[in-house]
Amino acid sequence: PHLGTFHRDANMAPLLKALCFLTLFHLCESYSSYRAVKCFEISREKDLMCANLTRGYNKIMLPNALGHDNLAEVRTQLVPWAPLVGSGCSPHLKVFLCSVFMPVCVQQISYPVPPCHSLCTSVRDSCEPVMKIHNYSWPAMFDCSKYLKDDMMCVPLPETPNPTTPSTPSVCGGDDDKVNEDEARIKYCNGNFAIKARLQEHPKRAPKGNNLTVLKVKVLKVLKGDVTKSRKPLRLRLPFDANSCDIISKANGKIMKKPLLIIGSKKGKRLNISFLLKWPKKKATRRIKLTCR
Repeated sequence: PHLGTFHRDANMAPLLKALCFLTLFHLCESYSSYRAVKCFEISREKDLMCANLTRGYNKIMLPNALGHDNLAEVRTQLVPWAPLVGSGCSPHLKVFLCSVFMPVCVQQISYPVPPCHSLCTSVRDSCEPVMKIHNYSWPAMFDCSKYLKDDMMCVPLPETPNPTTPSTPSVCGGDDDKVNEDEARIKYCNGNFAIKARLQEHPKRAPKGNNLTVLKVKVLKVLKGDVTKSRKPLRLRLPFDANSCDIISKANGKIMKKPLLIIGSKKGKRLNISFLLKWPKKKATRRIKLTCR
C-alpha cells in the first residue's frame, strides 16, 4: 500500500481498537441483561418458606424478576419477611413471596413466572395494615400494577375455601405442649429478641382503635437480644386482638401463669411480638437455639 495510506491506517488503529472494545463491552452488557435462567434445587431445611409449598415445588428458577441470581442472596432477601408471614396477615403471603423471590422452575418456560395482579392485591390489602402498625408501607418493588392479569401466564390467587371459624394467627402457638420446631426455629433465628416470660396482667387493646394488643410480662430469662431483665413489667405489642390467641384467651379469666417463649422484633423502643407459645421442654428449646449458631 501507499505510505500515506499506511500512515493514515496507523493513526486510525487506536480509534478502531476503542470502537472494537466499546462494541464488545455493549455486547457483553446486553448478554448480561438477558442471562439464561437456570433451575436450582431448594431444601426443606434451608428454604422452609418455599420448599414443597405445592407439589413439585422443589426447584426454582434464577435469576428472578428482581435480579437475584444465587440461592444465598435470595435466602438473605427472604429473611426480613418471616415476621410478616408469622403474623398470619394473609394465607397467600407465602405463595406471593415465593413466586417473586423463588419462582418455581418450569422446564417448558425460559423466564420466571410472576404472580398475578389479583394475588398481589389480595396480599397487599391484607398485610399492609399490619405493616403500618410497625411503621412500614407496602414496598414499591411489589407494585401490583406491574403484574399480569389472571388470564395471562402468572401465579393466580389460590382458591379459598368457604370461611369458617377464624383460625388462630400463626404468631401464636397452640394450646398444647406440641411445638412446631421448624416454625419456632425460623422465628427464633430471624427475631431481634427472644425471652422466657410470664404474663403480669390481662392483655389490653391499644387506645388508637387499631387491632393491636399490649401485653405486660415479667422477664424470667433473656435468650437473645437487647432486652433488660428487671422488676418492672416489660411492655410488648401484639399485632392483633389477644382473644384470637388460644394460649391467652383460654386462661378462663385468669392470668396465664405458665411461662411463655416470646420472640419478636425491636423498632426503636417498641418491642413487637412475632411469635409466642408455651415454654417448650428443655431439649426442644436447646434444639431451637442451636440451629442459629
